[in-house]
Amino acid sequence: MRDHLSDPFFTNKFAYVGGDFNRDGHLMDRAFVVIDTTMTAKERFALIVFNAPPDEKSLPSIHWVLKARDLSKSVLSAATDVLYLTEYHEDGTQDVCHVRWDKNREEYSCEKSR
Repeated sequence: MRDHLSDPFFTNKFAYVGGDFNRDGHLMDRAFVVIDTTMTAKERFALIVFNAPPDEKSLPSIHWVLKARDLSKSVLSAATDVLYLTEYHEDGTQDVCHVRWDKNREEYSCEKSR
């Protein structure tokens, strides 16, 4: 992989962040941007969150937030228990998705703002 130090889309070799995104007190939940390498379409990306297990004997729970999306110009960011996905557009605009955990439904949702 060639490094492009001035370009955030290339310098992030691993597209994941960690935090307590579901606010259950179990660090570390992890969020990843994943790529379906068997496809060539732009919509081959997804956002997935693994919630930390409550103990060392359990496995993380898996939550698909976004599927089949073009996230090629997107950046994940987090601050302890807040997760954001920023999508940059060709016209210079951006959409920010605040990824929130719904405890009752036990799922994540993306609340967009510009």
